[in-house]
Amino acid sequence: MLTALRDAAQPLFVVERKRGVAVFDLFDMPVHCELSALNCLEHLALSSILLTWAERDAADAAAGHVDGWSVVAGSLPLVVASGTTLSSNPDPYADFFDSALFGDGEPCCAPSR
Repeated sequence: MLTALRDAAQPLFVVERKRGVAVFDLFDMPVHCELSALNCLEHLALSSILLTWAERDAADAAAGHVDGWSVVAGSLPLVVASGTTLSSNPDPYADFFDSALFGDGEPCCAPSR
């Protein structure tokens, strides 16, 4: 599938509306094993999202977003990693993700009662 997307010059998109991943405000990627990190980088590249947070930050600054990341200003999506692998050693992934949820992310997103 990756080869087919590259050959067609088709960026990675969501199935429901065929919108490119780069138009969203947040891009969350699960890292459940060490090899998943390589898939995350591949997904960023296919989505036309810059690989490192420093590159994304510099692109936002170059676009005139002087206050940093902003939904209103149309910044690139925040790239968030989640999963149990990050709990053991997040340092190798630090350059690629804007934020991380350690362990399982479900408790972070559960509604409060």
